[in-house]
Amino acid sequence: MATSQAREGDVTPAPAAAMAPVSVAGRIFERGPFDRFVGLFGGSGERTTVRAAIGLAVLAWLPLLLLPAWAGGSSSGAEMPLRSILTDYGALARYLIVLPLLVVADIVVGARLTGIARYFVESGLVPPQSAGRFEALLASTRAWCGSGWVGVCIAALACLLVAALHDVVPIDRFAAWHRMPGGQATSLAGWWHLAVSAPLLLLFAGGWLWRLLAWTRFLWRAAHLPLRLAAAHPDLSAGLKFVAFSVRDFAPLGVAVGVVFAGAAANRIVNFSATFASLQNVAVGVLIGVLARFGLPLFAFTGRLLREWTMAVHAFNDQARLDEGMLSASDFSAATDLGSYAGNVYGMHLVPLDLKSFVFLAPRPRRRWCRSSSSPRRSTC
Repeated sequence: MATSQAREGDVTPAPAAAMAPVSVAGRIFERGPFDRFVGLFGGSGERTTVRAAIGLAVLAWLPLLLLPAWAGGSSSGAEMPLRSILTDYGALARYLIVLPLLVVADIVVGARLTGIARYFVESGLVPPQSAGRFEALLASTRAWCGSGWVGVCIAALACLLVAALHDVVPIDRFAAWHRMPGGQATSLAGWWHLAVSAPLLLLFAGGWLWRLLAWTRFLWRAAHLPLRLAAAHPDLSAGLKFVAFSVRDFAPLGVAVGVVFAGAAANRIVNFSATFASLQNVAVGVLIGVLARFGLPLFAFTGRLLREWTMAVHAFNDQARLDEGMLSASDFSAATDLGSYAGNVYGMHLVPLDLKSFVFLAPRPRRRWCRSSSSPRRSTC
């Protein structure tokens, strides 16, 4: 009782061996819209991804360092272009840390999300009658993640965004390395930044935003399949607690967001004498945004778990009335089993959350922020 697609009294999914075979081979979330572009760096498997991460970081940042020196343009003091790029902590953070991190996330975050998707099959949650539909869901998710047309759209949007940034933002708002001496025209380094560095970062950031959408769609579609859920499961999530661990798997992307904020904050503090207090609200907003973006997909199961909980409560009440005579006979074992069952049912969560995963993810932006602060007192937070 208290399950859908399960025998009465089951509290764990049926063994995978009893299921119709479902093909879960191949990459799913590891494949992004720019997977072919990453493959241009040669090698195979993880080696290709690591090469791409290093190569793209060099391609995005090294010309920003070399072009001002080659051009030889300078002004006085801190406005020297070469010094300006070396003290632009935002650029250092974006292109030497965040960009390679977004690339390497393919073999870290992507592989773990694929593992969670496969565990629906390995744990026996997918009954034989749903095997075909679940396999089709995996195939469509794989197609979504690696869609070439989506890559073209993201590239077009990235170019439009960079062009709009160049047209809208006054040139004197850019760093000194971005401008020619005198500050009236864009420097060679500035053009490289607009044509190569910024678009590369936006491409891979957009690729992961798309995969987050594909992940949310996968969970939503899976929640509407007739899975073998058990409301009395000890994980208090009807057997879906493993899905909640996806939040901690997103930690590298959370770190990337935190590093972007930390680099921008370091620029404000070191170069413009901003204070920590003036940036606290932004830091809190970044933290809330990170937790919400990676945690909200889990709510795809709320409606399904609510139905499971409602059916389980009614089934438990009916069973308790039938077993009233047995319980009055002081059958300690039966009473204990029924009490344990009731505790699991009434304590079932309507969202498969794991608070430790949120704690694991949450400190990332804050720690990066603290390290960027120049005050010894602030650096201990």
